[in-house]
This record gives sequence, C-alpha cells and structure tokens, in this order.
Amino acid sequence: MNQVTETLAPGQIARVRQRTYLIEEIIKPRRVADSTLVRLSCVDDDNQGQPLEVLWEKEIDPQILTGEA
Repeated sequence: MNQVTETLAPGQIARVRQRTYLIEEIIKPRRVADSTLVRLSCVDDDNQGQPLEVLWEKEIDPQILTGEA
C-alpha cells in the first residue's frame, strides 16, 4: 500500500473519472500485490447516488478533495 491509500477513509470526497464521489467503504488488499477496492457513491447532481467500485491504485489520477479544493 502507498501513502495515499493509507489516508483513505469513509466519508471523504474523491474525484475519480471526472466525477465527484463520497467514499463509502474501503477494502484493504489481502496481499501486497493486490489493489485496494474502494466503494463510492456519486454526489454530482446529474448522477447522484450512483455506485462505483474502483481498484484505487489502478485508477488514473484519483484525487482526495480537501477543504482547500
């Protein structure tokens, strides 16, 4: 796991695939070679509530949004 996945937590807001999502659940990999499964729910008005599951380390440019963003 890398430093970014260690800071992932349910309730955070993330930008993935050009949409904004609420992180609902994080499933840590069982082996070092595996990826972290993250379950998300879209918060954009035109797609609100739509679920998405991603392998966090395999996503291109995922971002955790903070108050400064």
